[in-house]
Amino acid sequence: MEDFNKYTSHINYSPIVDFTLQQGKETSYKKGEYFVRQGEACKIMGFVVSGSFRYCCVNSLGESSIVGYTFDHSFVGNYPAFQLQDQSNVDIQALCDCTVYVINHSQLADFYDINNDHQKLGRRIAETLLWEIYDRMISMY
Repeated sequence: MEDFNKYTSHINYSPIVDFTLQQGKETSYKKGEYFVRQGEACKIMGFVVSGSFRYCCVNSLGESSIVGYTFDHSFVGNYPAFQLQDQSNVDIQALCDCTVYVINHSQLADFYDINNDHQKLGRRIAETLLWEIYDRMISMY
């Protein structure tokens, strides 16, 4: 599932992966447990060592749709909500038992402040996620 999320092939994530594995807290999620709930503050991001998550959202009619997945050796979280310290617009739920290293907003800010390369990586992540969202929007037409 290496290229399921297109953005993972456009960026060298190794510095932030290494940081998350070294500074993050190892956390276990059981099948069905939520990483974050729609409408709740998104306080953590994580790197999935093993397992998988699905991203779902509930529309105004109460209908739930799966809008994405994350698999092992990739990041899990609602990055825009996390960066803005805002409410998540998706539920992120474990599809099986998972092991995740989690970091909080302050830790990620410290990572970006280490040097210019880390700041560039943060900008590149945001730009690539924007590209992916734009690509998905265009594909709807």
